[in-house]
Amino acid sequence: MQKRQYIFLGLMIILFYLSLKIIHFEYKKYTISGYIKQQEYIINDVANYLEKSNDTLKYINTPAFKNKILKWENWKKMKWEEVIILTSETIYNKFSWRNIIENTIIKENKVKVNMTSWMTNFEKWIYFLLNKDIR
Repeated sequence: MQKRQYIFLGLMIILFYLSLKIIHFEYKKYTISGYIKQQEYIINDVANYLEKSNDTLKYINTPAFKNKILKWENWKKMKWEEVIILTSETIYNKFSWRNIIENTIIKENKVKVNMTSWMTNFEKWIYFLLNKDIR
């Protein structure tokens, strides 16, 4: 009778060990798939950035852009010409004062004070476990 108990105990230990190995393998698979997804997002962002950069470089190398810059810097401007540079609404809104002020106000509002930052470790444990502030 005792021999069966030892065999059963041995099989339970083996079963527990194999289940731990399966859980460890699944955890590794999950972390690797998360890393792969993150790298795919990074690659897509870099590809989009390179595409936009190529478009910008093509635009910068055009004679119209060079002419606009030279006129803007008064190198190629005639006496009767006035230089007016039109920008799109998205670019204007990106650098408008109202948008800059709103962004700074939003960033300032997002900063929150952590009430546990001045507590000792013992006070933090009491706060997290019992939800009591003993400062």
